[in-house]
Amino acid sequence: MKYIAKWNKSYLTHEEFRARLARWIEADDFIREVNAPGSEHTHTAGHNKFSDWTREEYRKMLNHKLSGEAPSAPANEPIVLEDHRDENGVGSEMNWSGKGCTTPIKNQEQCGSCYSFSASETMESSYCITSGTNKLWTLAPQQVVDCDSGNYGCNGGWFQKAWDYYTDHGAMQESEYPYTGYEGSCKYNSSQGVVACNNSNTYYTVDGSSGPMMTAVNTKPMSVTIEADSWVFQTYSSGVITSSSCGQ
Repeated sequence: MKYIAKWNKSYLTHEEFRARLARWIEADDFIREVNAPGSEHTHTAGHNKFSDWTREEYRKMLNHKLSGEAPSAPANEPIVLEDHRDENGVGSEMNWSGKGCTTPIKNQEQCGSCYSFSASETMESSYCITSGTNKLWTLAPQQVVDCDSGNYGCNGGWFQKAWDYYTDHGAMQESEYPYTGYEGSCKYNSSQGVVACNNSNTYYTVDGSSGPMMTAVNTKPMSVTIEADSWVFQTYSSGVITSSSCGQ
């Protein structure tokens, strides 16, 4: 009942209450397991607004398209970076959050728009780092949700296709195109576009092993796709997830 009050939950029937309670108990058991002394987990779990959600509801919200459905590469083959760290291990650790070129964490709400957030926030950081002005725009994921016909709005998509969209359309700021969490009519205004991709060769693919990824992230932040539909992510509270149960 404390959970219901804290998260302002409302159930219409006794049947729904019992079903939600069962989901909450399942989450509570997992949280206790993660936080138990001697646990193999390296992060902290906790209750949140997803604790009474079914796995199907949570997966639907995430909604990034599977990697097997990914769009074809740009015309010239994507660059695959190799590990070029020097003998001193330069670049073995990088945290862009404290360097003034990342915006605060955002909430996609009930919309399956993770791809649009990933695309816009990588662009924010890339422009801030490479422009020489240290200018950090807060871009508008809602623009991609509403206007990008290559993706599926709140039903998922790919950040690669969002970048393709940005080759022909300037990205608007969040202040000019606020996020609603619902797919609506396109309100793009070209005069308010502040940054765009030069062409489809602006981005490239990085090999998924740790060496090439570390080399890439030392240059600028990158977009990644992870299998985030497990209890590990649904109950995440703080810390770094290193458990083998977090998927691919």
